[in-house]
Amino acid sequence: MNPICNVDVGSRECQKWMVDVYTRCKDLFSREAPRRMAYWWFDITPAIYKEKLESMTVLDCRKLKRRLARQLQLEESEGHLLIEVLAFCLATVLIVVTLVLLGRMTLKHIRENQIKSGTDAPVEEDVSEDESDPSEILPIFPKKKAKNFKSWMRGHCRPLFVHSEAQTRKQKEKAHRIEAIHNELTNEKIVLWTKAREREALKKKQKLEKLQATRSNPIVSELS
Repeated sequence: MNPICNVDVGSRECQKWMVDVYTRCKDLFSREAPRRMAYWWFDITPAIYKEKLESMTVLDCRKLKRRLARQLQLEESEGHLLIEVLAFCLATVLIVVTLVLLGRMTLKHIRENQIKSGTDAPVEEDVSEDESDPSEILPIFPKKKAKNFKSWMRGHCRPLFVHSEAQTRKQKEKAHRIEAIHNELTNEKIVLWTKAREREALKKKQKLEKLQATRSNPIVSELS
């Protein structure tokens, strides 16, 4: 590789050298005889820079072509690696945020269920046979049952599918009001359409009677 290209690939000298090398290698490749096996591929030594392009051989062109291909592949892999790292970081953040939200929602539901179970649980009292001494009557609290998977799923999924009675009643009342308004508007439209049809029928009847009267009494029609 030209040392100038190692410093600045976009310089004029480097671009001119690359064009000349491309022309030289294209000429060498066109005159090269086809071979069954390319032994130059096993030669890992780097391409030697030669000031005189006429002294370049096919082997030099092959090595230079392989170096350029590896350099392009390395640059592309660096770009893809940066994109993959950013995508991985973004996915990790989304997963962590989702887990945190799910954890908070689960804890909230568990606390609500505990509060409801603590307030709604009735207190059973074991009344002794001897009712003469009320000081010996002691309250016995119910034993807390261990929550299984079924009760846990019921407590977490029930609010999503079942509404409260008040909400259900409001929805039914709203549906009845909408249906009543719709029926009222429909009845009003039916009355208006009926009156309009009656007026049209009356007009047609009057027009037909007038035509019949003019046909039966043409003199009266001329005088009128």
